[in-house]
Parts: sequence; C-alpha cells; structure tokens
Amino acid sequence: MAGRAQNHQRFLERYNQAFIDQVIAFVDAINNKPVPVGAVDGLRPVLMAKAATKSCYNGGVYAKVEA
Repeated sequence: MAGRAQNHQRFLERYNQAFIDQVIAFVDAINNKPVPVGAVDGLRPVLMAKAATKSCYNGGVYAKVEA
C-alpha cells in the first residue's frame, strides 16, 4: 500500500499546478477573458488519436484523417 500512496503523492506534486492553471483558465473563459488555447489546439490531438486508431486497425500503415 505504501507504493500506492507514494504514486498518489508524486501525481499530486507533478500535476497540482497544472490542474490549478486549468481551473483558472476555465473560469477566465466563462468570464469572457482571453483563453490560452483555441479550438484548433483541441482538434489536433483528437485527429492524431483518430489517425492512430485507424492505423492500428489497418496493421500499422499510414492513415490520413480529415478534420
């Protein structure tokens, strides 16, 4: 169980500030303040995951996906 507690602590240390920053950015966004990322920043990783999944189903060959 000690290992699990250590992993949890490391997770908190590593991602705590990122979580705080995300919450602040969200609150800013709903208050109509500029946001640090746009729609394209969210779309790119989705397209990458879609291409990776398609490639996996096709034996690892290159897969092009459309937005």
